[in-house]
Amino acid sequence: MTSSAQVAETEPGARIPVLAPPVLRRERLESIVDKHLRPDAPPVLLVCAPAGTGKTTLLASWAGRRVQEAGTPVVRWATITARDNEPQVLAATIDAALSGRSGSEPAPVCLVLDEVHELLAPQASRELERWLRGLPAGLRVVLLARFPPPLGLARLRVEGRLREIGMAELAFTAEEGAALLTAAGQAPTSGELDRLMRHTEGWAAGLRLAAIARTGEPDSADRVLADYLRNEVLATETALVRQLLTAVSVCEAFTVELATALSGLEQTGHLVDQLHRVRGLLRQPDGAGHWYRCHPLLRHHLHAELTRTRPEQALELHRRAADWFLAAGARMLALEHAVAGRRVDLAARLVAEVGVAELLAGRAEALASVLTRLPEHVLARPSVALVVAATALAGGDTAAAEEALRRIGHSGLPLRSPRLRVLSAAVLLWRGYATGAGASAELVDIAAADSGCPEVDLLVLLVRAGWALRQGDLLAARSALERAHRLAAAGERRGGLLHVLAQQAIVAAVEGELATARTLAGGAVRLAEEQQWTTSAICGAARLVLAAEAQLRLDTDTVRAHLTAAAPACAGDSLPRLAMGSLTAVLRFDTGADPHRALLDLCALWADHDWRELCPPWLAAWFSPMAVRMALQVGELDRARQIAEHGTRLLGSRAEAGLLRAIMQAHRGRLNQARRSLAPVLAGRQPPAAGHNLVEAWLLEAVLADRMRADRHAHRALCQALALAGPGELLRPFRSAGAPIRDLLARNLGRYGRLEHFAAAAAAAPAIERAAVTATLTSRELDLLAELPSMRTAEEIAASLYVSVNTVKTHLRGIYRKLGVNQRRDAVVAARRCGLL
Repeated sequence: MTSSAQVAETEPGARIPVLAPPVLRRERLESIVDKHLRPDAPPVLLVCAPAGTGKTTLLASWAGRRVQEAGTPVVRWATITARDNEPQVLAATIDAALSGRSGSEPAPVCLVLDEVHELLAPQASRELERWLRGLPAGLRVVLLARFPPPLGLARLRVEGRLREIGMAELAFTAEEGAALLTAAGQAPTSGELDRLMRHTEGWAAGLRLAAIARTGEPDSADRVLADYLRNEVLATETALVRQLLTAVSVCEAFTVELATALSGLEQTGHLVDQLHRVRGLLRQPDGAGHWYRCHPLLRHHLHAELTRTRPEQALELHRRAADWFLAAGARMLALEHAVAGRRVDLAARLVAEVGVAELLAGRAEALASVLTRLPEHVLARPSVALVVAATALAGGDTAAAEEALRRIGHSGLPLRSPRLRVLSAAVLLWRGYATGAGASAELVDIAAADSGCPEVDLLVLLVRAGWALRQGDLLAARSALERAHRLAAAGERRGGLLHVLAQQAIVAAVEGELATARTLAGGAVRLAEEQQWTTSAICGAARLVLAAEAQLRLDTDTVRAHLTAAAPACAGDSLPRLAMGSLTAVLRFDTGADPHRALLDLCALWADHDWRELCPPWLAAWFSPMAVRMALQVGELDRARQIAEHGTRLLGSRAEAGLLRAIMQAHRGRLNQARRSLAPVLAGRQPPAAGHNLVEAWLLEAVLADRMRADRHAHRALCQALALAGPGELLRPFRSAGAPIRDLLARNLGRYGRLEHFAAAAAAAPAIERAAVTATLTSRELDLLAELPSMRTAEEIAASLYVSVNTVKTHLRGIYRKLGVNQRRDAVVAARRCGLL
């Protein structure tokens, strides 16, 4: 900044500021300056932005580099002061800066005129404009100003003699902000940097002051910031401008009409226009029409000063803002100002009116910040307490929800209206859903009644859908979500729509409609990104659906990306944490160097789960068969048995219980038992809790039929699996089934008809690259394998098994081939590694 700069005489006429460290070379902007000062570029460059935006720092850094490189153009520097409003003094200043330059000097020269906003006298301005329009060849001029100088800029633009750099280009990018703080020895974390960039909006002075604050001197930084804003930004403004800026500081954004209502000034429109277009102190947010706002740091300073020195006026301004926003129909903004202005009755009424709507609009965090500022006697009103409880549940804070519900009981006030009774039932249902405590039939009946309020009815439907999902009642969940979707879409309730899409994605994924699930979850994530709700728990749930679906397609890069993005949103509820941890463990099993450790971590996650909380059957069904396959692949036979037994208990009569039994029976070589376990699953008598597991069941049936030489049945079973997996491109079940399925697919290529393309892709799916038993031993081979660790000969083993020696030798060859070994001792080692002994 100019105030911290010294001046260096690098050659006659050159007075380039030397900046105090740390100085960040902003190559992005210096390259723009280089581009604008090329011989074929317009001769005048205007760098115009408010104080503290880094104008002087940028040009001084650029000029210093030019001097060090001894390149062209030769840089000269002059700083304009109030004395230069005399035309003769201005001419002398420019002549002094250009002294030593002959008219025939071959090297181009760039003259930097700093602080041009000090030039206010009309005659001096006209003289400078005339001089700029007649610049000699080889001379380029850079003008630095806090606001556009009165130099006939429009004419210079039309004549093609002017280029400009403004606030948008001068604002620091996140990368530049991190580099600046790091250079000051205060490297920020990613989260700190995000918050800092939002607060400063890339304002150079704000970032430098943040570096001071991070050294452990925040009070000093606050004082420096206040002094800077007071002396450098506000001191040059008129009393009317300061009055206007102070009045509007109670609002994040305002229109001319609101500014008039707050300030009481008649010429507000003219002042706002000047502060926006000329002074650069107001901005218009993108797409915000007639709305304006101050820079956050300036607004916070003005509001803090107002509250400190004139607290009653601050309250009055908030009350005026509340009335204005209420009349304009912006009830949430009216609520915020009613609370700030201590109009508690209006605040209580607005909470009851807009609280549920704000939740469904996805603004739970903003609503919570307002509710925490309400006095205790207002929080005890049932219409307010129910909104507080719902807001807490939306944020995953069940303890705060319980406290809000206790206030209702202590108040002794009845729930008079149907709206309040239904809302109370919905909140209690939601609490039961969040804690796993369940709900009474009476409560469900009350919640099903018509409240007379679409927002409350939508909230009820979402809560009922969530509870049905938790219980595994997909039919009820789908029905509630279809109704909720209509209500959410009809009222532009985007937060409600986000919940609907995410939960519909879960239903579709569980039912095996993976392509539909991908579409719905993708829509939910896009909506969350548009509304900046990406850290919400429901957006995290949508990303988990996308990760799970991608895992079934063997798209590990997509799995990893969604798990990384979902992590911040899955820290609350235990079930998202369980799903996230499970998906992560499977990813590590697939791609990591220690699959055994990944399996152990997966098992530990499920062992540590609090089983007092209801676990949806589809969540257990999603991972149990997968975990059993993983355990068998790394030779953990006992652990596979434990997983299968636990999964069977959880899943009861669902198809996955039969599938788990069949996997273990097939591994033991009990082929007929395995097929009997699969029969009710394949016949549809045992519906699956997770639809994609039918692919696994048909693949296992194909392997079993092939082993029993039932070729036609094996082919039909394989085609069933391909038909179920093809629409969603589910490759993982084919890879998990191992070599037998790959062999079966390869033998029948050309016989799959419309499924041929996907069959080829399944056959080409990468094999699991680790030592594992991928072929199934028969029961006779398993009996013989159990004898191999003994010292008995083949003859002795044959006698004990009541078979011939030739039969023993035949089975031995089969064992060696399937274990990938050549001798008895290696077979014993491999069998123990695979959990077969």
